[in-house]
Amino acid sequence: CVIYTDCDEFLIPHPNRYTCLGSYLKQHPHSSIVRAVGVDVVQHDLALAPVDFTQPILPQRPYGFVTPWESKPLITRTPVTWAPGFHDCGQPSVLDEALWLFHLKFCDLRHALARLNLTRSMKWSQQGMAFGQHQRHRDEDLLALVHTLIAEQQAEGLEQLPLTDLLANGGYSKLRHIPAPFLPRL
Repeated sequence: CVIYTDCDEFLIPHPNRYTCLGSYLKQHPHSSIVRAVGVDVVQHDLALAPVDFTQPILPQRPYGFVTPWESKPLITRTPVTWAPGFHDCGQPSVLDEALWLFHLKFCDLRHALARLNLTRSMKWSQQGMAFGQHQRHRDEDLLALVHTLIAEQQAEGLEQLPLTDLLANGGYSKLRHIPAPFLPRL
């Protein structure tokens, strides 16, 4: 079994059904390539204190939005050819609504802006420039995105969405509350 995530991504099976990722894998000896429900965790209020990364993160940042970009093919027991960035692959895959990926890149706006400043200052190869442009956004672009997400956030939780249909159609959700059972897990 191969599991892939980036360093700011955390793969968590639904706590109401599984105790940990190991129990998920034992109960699901998938023969296919599995995608998780991808959630970008976002600072939902600009007045919030910075994230304390020594403490659980999701209780501090309990909002996110579902995105097909983060609903990646992450678990496989068969050979796979991933596209750059690991956001897709050349083989059929299945979405498992019991498996969630939490992407923390935007969970703290100050941290995200500092990271953008760092990646913009780095020297990039031509190939890196082709695939890493999303690492070099202007601060104004990130701020505009966060302001829009906050302005359009919805009171309902992410678990109330028709996740499979939404993602199958390339849809994104609005900023919504992350399901409560996940909060103490990360």
